[in-house]
Amino acid sequence: MVRVYLARGGGRNSWMHWWTRKIELDLAKRGARLYVAVWVKGDTDNVEADRLSRWVDQDDWVLAPGAVGQVGTWEVDRFADTRNALAPRFYALFRAPEAEGVDAFPMWWDDGVSLLVPPLYLWGKVVRHLWEGGGTAVAVVPRGDGQCWWPFLRAMQV
Repeated sequence: MVRVYLARGGGRNSWMHWWTRKIELDLAKRGARLYVAVWVKGDTDNVEADRLSRWVDQDDWVLAPGAVGQVGTWEVDRFADTRNALAPRFYALFRAPEAEGVDAFPMWWDDGVSLLVPPLYLWGKVVRHLWEGGGTAVAVVPRGDGQCWWPFLRAMQV
């Protein structure tokens, strides 16, 4: 319902206006923007929607095939997509038919051994989520001596 409201550019409903504004402010705090692309009949008229469909996540990375067997075993890949998932169960950034869910953060990670190979900018959030919610994980982590999350991660190390 909020998506339709946004696509139409707003309206008179004060409750919907409040929710729309809240979403916009939350996104702005995170440095994100909301794109509303509307499909139009005809190939040449779909410039905005076409641009969004061709977006490539530059922060997406995966373990090299030779390293997979060297770092442990896991049941759930928390930061994957259909192209790079290293477990039958995985969570994706965007909706995918094979994914168990979108966005790994809304739930605790205590439903199996997790593989954690997130984008670098998410490591602080990953460590905090693991610290607060528990769970067992195989984490492929860049050395972060100067990072605020590094001491917490070292304290959780087994």
